[in-house]
Order: sequence, then C-alpha cells, then structure tokens
Amino acid sequence: MGAIIIGIVLKSKRRVTLSALILVAGITSFPLISTDMQDRYFSIFGMGEKNAGTADDRMDGMISQLQVILRRPIFGHGLGTSPEANFNFVSSGPYVGSVMPAHNLYIEIGQELGLIGVVLFLMFMKSIYLGFSESKLSVAKHDPKGFLQRLIDALQVWFLMNFIFSFASYGLSGYEWYLFGGISAVIQRLVQEQSSNQ
Repeated sequence: MGAIIIGIVLKSKRRVTLSALILVAGITSFPLISTDMQDRYFSIFGMGEKNAGTADDRMDGMISQLQVILRRPIFGHGLGTSPEANFNFVSSGPYVGSVMPAHNLYIEIGQELGLIGVVLFLMFMKSIYLGFSESKLSVAKHDPKGFLQRLIDALQVWFLMNFIFSFASYGLSGYEWYLFGGISAVIQRLVQEQSSNQ
C-alpha cells in the first residue's frame, strides 16, 4: 500500500497537498483498525509486541532459503521445484519441513533457475520498465493528457508496487509479471502506431 501511495504522490501535480491529505487520513484512520493490525504495522519497524516474532521469523526464513540457492547456484533446482527444494534443504528457521515456495520472488527464482535465471528475470523487469518509460516520453509529445498517458502512469505505479512486493511474496508461476510484459509490448506498439499516424 505504501508503494502505491508513494507512486501516486510522485505522479501527482499537487504533491504537497496530496501528501498532507494522505498523512491526515493515515493518522485519523490508524486508531480505527484492530489492535492486532496496529501491532502488525508496528512490528515492521521493530516496535510490535505480539507480531514481532513473525517479522523475525520472516528474516530467519529468508536467510535459510537463501542457503538453498547455494546448493545449485548457477542453474538452480529446476522450474517449479522451490517448494520441494525448501522441504529438503531448509535446515533452520520457521520453514523447516514446509513444502512451500520461497516467500520472496527473487529467492524463489534463485532456487529454481539459479543466478542465471535471476539475471534474466531482472533483465525482463528492466525491459518492461524501459518500455513504459519510452512509451510515456513518446505519448507526452503527441497526446500528453490522453488515455495512454494516464494508463502508463497507472502501470508504472503498479510496477513499482509489484517490484517492492516481490521481496515479500512468491510468484514466479503467477501471472503478474508476464501480464506486465504483454501490456508493455502492446503499449509500445500502440504508441508507435499513434506516432506514425500523426
């Protein structure tokens, strides 16, 4: 949620006003959520009581899952094998004996496809980012307040959110990044077509 809010503020023309409104809304709405949820937010900054253990478990689990990558660092264990690799090779932390993928997309990719896979996936992410950025520059010349301009702004915010959220979620076999790749390619073609028509 924080990444989305930051992205919206960065895209806004009235950043100071919007930031002030978000701050006031956050301060006034925080007491309205349950005490358990409040504690979960506090645990992010090391101030939670009941949920502080879950934040520590996440860090311990991430470190132990990183060690699984070191067993086959170049090519990984194979596509779709993160749950099996974690079950067999995680030796400490909260995920011992669990059949689940790494709770971090980048670690999941490292476990399944190795460092080569991580590099390829980061290059894939970069191409999506560059596709949106180049399309936005081109659209700004031809239709600065049109639908494509606003769509690209929204997709860039979603991209930022997904990039950050991927540090806390698995999803190599999910649809999000592949949808991004397809949308990026389609938007680039639409922008090229629009540019050639004008």
